[in-house]
Amino acid sequence: MSATRSGTPAATAPRGRPLASVVALVLRLLVVALAVVTVRDLVVTQGWASGTSWTASVAGSLDGAGSGAGGVVAGVVLVALGVLMLLLGLLPARRTHLRSSVDALDLWITPAALAALARAVADRSAGVLEARTARAGRRRVRVAVRAHGDAAAVGREAQAAVDRDVSAMTPARVVVTSTSKELPR
Repeated sequence: MSATRSGTPAATAPRGRPLASVVALVLRLLVVALAVVTVRDLVVTQGWASGTSWTASVAGSLDGAGSGAGGVVAGVVLVALGVLMLLLGLLPARRTHLRSSVDALDLWITPAALAALARAVADRSAGVLEARTARAGRRRVRVAVRAHGDAAAVGREAQAAVDRDVSAMTPARVVVTSTSKELPR
């Protein structure tokens, strides 16, 4: 773990849910389905309901069956699924936030929040009619502005404002693109 200038340990990046949580959810649903089948068979074998036991039917159909090609294929598929679940369990969770490039700040920001901040700064620039987020990613945020008049000059001014107020706080690159829009008379 790295340390900040003050000597306190730096926090690790906020992370989302690991991919293993999705696999765990699917496994939980399979266990619940198995429990439902087991309770149903218990009710049938106790005579509380009519019908035949599903697990007894499956076990009876497998009685005397040898290991054929289908059994080998099913075994290989199950082993491959087990290895895949093990690997998914070892994968780290995806980072959800960007760390501020200002060392004095312990600031973490999501790409969407960075895009909203950049959009607000660009929208307040002179000559900008509207600003919208075109793309918000971990490496680059793109803000599109519509300008009245000279789109290139308004775009440069909006980019300068975003660079001054937003870009200094994050390693992600914030790019402002501009288009011209004529106002109705």
